[in-house]
Amino acid sequence: MSVTLQLSGTYASAIGSPTTVGAEPGTVAEIIADVSRRFRGFNDVVLAPDGALKRHVEFRVYISQDSHWGERMYGDVRTLSIPDNSTLWFIDQQAGG
Repeated sequence: MSVTLQLSGTYASAIGSPTTVGAEPGTVAEIIADVSRRFRGFNDVVLAPDGALKRHVEFRVYISQDSHWGERMYGDVRTLSIPDNSTLWFIDQQAGG
């Protein structure tokens, strides 16, 4: 049982990890904590001091049984559960044009 995290190059570079990381299923907060134990600073990169996602962080969940790219999910990262065999994308929103 696992969840796959796809990290943008910005996040992977910031914490010294590959762009693909495995984690145990659970809430988004539990998955972030799992990755943070192996790659220091991940929680600091994506979470605000109150435990919510930082404003520039977007995440999408791809459920392996579905054929669409991903679904943007909203909710409290402390309670929003990610099912087994899902891919969780962490994408940084960058300004510019």
